[in-house]
Amino acid sequence: MDCGTLRKRLHISVDPDEILITNGSQQTLDLLARIFIDEGDPILIETPGYLGAIQAFSQYMPVFHAIPLEQDGPDISCLCQVLEKTDPKFLYTIPNSQNPSGITYSTERRREISSLLKEHDTLLLEDDAYGEIRFSGARRPSFRNLLAGDQTILLGSFSKIVAPGFRLGWLCAPGEIIDKAITAKQASDLHTNIFAQHVLARYLERIDMDSRISSINRAYAEKCSLMLECMDRLFPEGIGYTRPDGGCSSGSHSLKGSLPWNSGGVLWRRMGLSFPELHFTRTEEETAASG
Repeated sequence: MDCGTLRKRLHISVDPDEILITNGSQQTLDLLARIFIDEGDPILIETPGYLGAIQAFSQYMPVFHAIPLEQDGPDISCLCQVLEKTDPKFLYTIPNSQNPSGITYSTERRREISSLLKEHDTLLLEDDAYGEIRFSGARRPSFRNLLAGDQTILLGSFSKIVAPGFRLGWLCAPGEIIDKAITAKQASDLHTNIFAQHVLARYLERIDMDSRISSINRAYAEKCSLMLECMDRLFPEGIGYTRPDGGCSSGSHSLKGSLPWNSGGVLWRRMGLSFPELHFTRTEEETAASG
């Protein structure tokens, strides 16, 4: 990811010294946890939460404060209450096609969150792994457009738009944080795979990325449409689910509130399939704190 791409696709201004290429977005999460988290530090996460982030952060033993997701983003009243009571190191978010719920924050909710974070001087980690995968609607503004550059950290991955398993991600942050991330990274693996970076750079030079992403979006949209068609037909009464406008996830939940968000295990069983089931659930504070 280079400065020109970020300016073009996200409409944000970035200096080259504010970018670090990592061995996948999971390493980016680990580096940020190393930099910011000491044992017992409070941090804010969405619920349902992304399992990979919870695992990365849990190694450093923070105190998790879970902010429930509504249909257009985090519950603002809950976020406000938590910010009034604690001084978190950061708020971690996946605002575009959140994993595992499939929810995309509305522009208005992003503005409300930004206003609260400005008031409390709270850092925001924006994980944009799925931002390029859209089936409908215009892309919403990045938090970097809504908050000062020193109050936001943006991270992403090439796995959704180039090749799964390529294990190259990127971090966009203020220079001071990039310097600390480089120091932490040197202790972990010295540097990101040079050969893989050259392969990716050559690939990006030779293809039309807009056309590539459009092709990916058409494929994902077709699969999403089939999935929702099956869910509409096969899910039992009383089970609701997200109709995503992008990304790779759709969360299901009880309309009566008695069951957590989870993946489509019911769908697999009804279709007679034997795929392994990976279930995500609403992350209670006690569960998240114990890892």
